[in-house]
Amino acid sequence: MIVLDFVVTANTPSQISVRLKNYGSNPLTTVKINYKIDNAAPVSPGNWTGMLNSRDSVLYNFNTTFTPGFRYMKVWSEILPPDIDWEKDNDTAYFGIVACNGPMSGEYAIGTISGISADRTFNNFKEVFKMLKGCGVSGSVTFKVLNLAVGQYYTDTLSFPKNITGVSPTNYIYSIFWYCCL
Repeated sequence: MIVLDFVVTANTPSQISVRLKNYGSNPLTTVKINYKIDNAAPVSPGNWTGMLNSRDSVLYNFNTTFTPGFRYMKVWSEILPPDIDWEKDNDTAYFGIVACNGPMSGEYAIGTISGISADRTFNNFKEVFKMLKGCGVSGSVTFKVLNLAVGQYYTDTLSFPKNITGVSPTNYIYSIFWYCCL
């Protein structure tokens, strides 16, 4: 399993490259590639075909489009008959995708808060920090943070990113802890 983060332009086709490596002892001739973004249905952009000898690797490229925000992408391979995959634990990679629709500006939320649209809502501070670093800001940015129920906690390490593009005395970043609807 590999976990990497990438910055892409939202609503624009982005090339994704995955490295296929043959950890088996026999050559591979066909591998099906699949991916899933967030909780959407799995997609198969196609099959790699060729001759991949033991311990060799090859890049497989495909294009996909991301909606704005922090996206989770899972990519996995399936070896097709007549080849057999004896070790499926090394077939999957996970990516965090920062899909920028321009620099950030205005109100956003951590947790579901009334009045903030889903495309401006994040699950945690980690997603927010990666979006700020990847997209920058073009105006003041306010984050409303949902107060969690008793016994629930945000578990993120709060390491605020440095050198965010666009931050200035007028383009500031502000957080409000929102005590609503518990």
